[in-house]
Order: sequence, then structure tokens, then C-alpha cells
Amino acid sequence: MSQERLFEAQVVSRLQLSPSIVRLVLSGAGLSDFATTNIPDEWIYLIFDRSGDDHGRKKRDRKSRPYTVRQWEPETCRLTLDVVCHDAGPATTWAQTTAIGDAISFTAPFGKYGPADNVDWILLMSDLTGLPAVARIIEQHRCQIPVLANVEIAEDGDRRLVAQTCGDCVAWHKTFDRHAGRSCLVDIMQNMSRPHGCGYVWIAGEATAVAQCRRLCQDNWGIEKNQVTAVGYWIAGQARG
Repeated sequence: MSQERLFEAQVVSRLQLSPSIVRLVLSGAGLSDFATTNIPDEWIYLIFDRSGDDHGRKKRDRKSRPYTVRQWEPETCRLTLDVVCHDAGPATTWAQTTAIGDAISFTAPFGKYGPADNVDWILLMSDLTGLPAVARIIEQHRCQIPVLANVEIAEDGDRRLVAQTCGDCVAWHKTFDRHAGRSCLVDIMQNMSRPHGCGYVWIAGEATAVAQCRRLCQDNWGIEKNQVTAVGYWIAGQARG
């Protein structure tokens, strides 16, 4: 990310979906050549301290945080982000205080989700911070491969991120403590039975818990390394949001 292209847009809508999650819609002329990767877990890095030069070159102390692209509407140049506010930090402060018309800079999107075409099942494991990506993955899933998601949430209202028509494939766990920064993903996975056949597992959330779940997939379940995608969004004990 040393010389990446930065985009700039303005906040045109703000909606508090739950005590934990704020939906923000960005738009503006700066999005005219923004392009999606079409990978459903794609994210952009929001830039909260743009200390680069006029070409957007990164400085060592630049503050940036990754957030899932919840929806991109190229016809209207509108980019929707669901921002999870779970601890003190630049993203939480921005999401809680930003107003219509405020500007924000961000990078082009990146994505990792990629199950093989021949898998028998797909498993999504996520704490609250990965819920926006889980919601988009489920809503864009079009093939006949069954999908099951286990998601930690903090409030019952967090469930509304997933469309009701897709909710049957999600097991909700009201175990996420956004103030203590604790994740129970490992406990949830240890109490699961491995589905039959060849599978793909996508894991997102607290970095240590994600790494432990990845090892469980490979060592206990025998899932091939290239069929496990692990994304550490935050680190317990370190401000991220």
C-alpha cells in the first residue's frame, strides 16, 4: 500500500442499524472510476489521517482501517459500508461523529473469499466485525452448494444485517462482548461436528481466534490449506475500531 490509489467521497446517508453497527453511504465525483473486485468479502481501507503527499503516498504514521464494501451501486456511484463500533479508535470515533457532507479517503478494494467449484459445503465463521462480509457473501451466493454461518453478535438487532430470506442458514451466538473485546469463535467451532464431504471455510474476526480456528480446520477437520480463508480484522487488547 505504499503508492496505492486513494479515492475520496462524501457521506450522503447515515443510519444506526443497531447499537453496534452504523450504515454509512458514500458518494461523489471521486467515485466515478471506482471498480469492485466482485469478491463478496471485499474491503477498502478507510484513511483517517491522510498524511501522504498530493498523490496519496502513504506515510508510516497514517491511520487506516479495513471495512467491508457492503454494496456498490455503479449507476449512482454510491458505496455502502456497515461499520462495526466495538472499541475506542479512529473508525469508531468517525462512524459515531461523522455528518452528512463529511469527506473520507479510502483505497481500492481487496478480497479473499474463494471456494473451489467442487466443494460440498461452505462454512462461514465470524464474530461481529465480520458480519457485514457474511451478509454480503450469503446474499450474493447463487450456486447450489449449501452455506452455513456461525456468527457472534452483541445485540439481537445485529441480525438485521442479513436479509430475512437468507437467515435460515445463520446460527446466531449472542456471545460477542464489544467492550471487553472477547471472541468465542474457537469454543463455537470446537463444539461443531465436521460436515461430510469436501468443504471450504471462511473465518473472520479477532486475529488470534481466527488463527486458532484455521488450525482446527486443518489439523482436526483435515481441510486443505487452500480451502481455508482466514481474515484477522482486529487484535484483542489493541484499539482497532
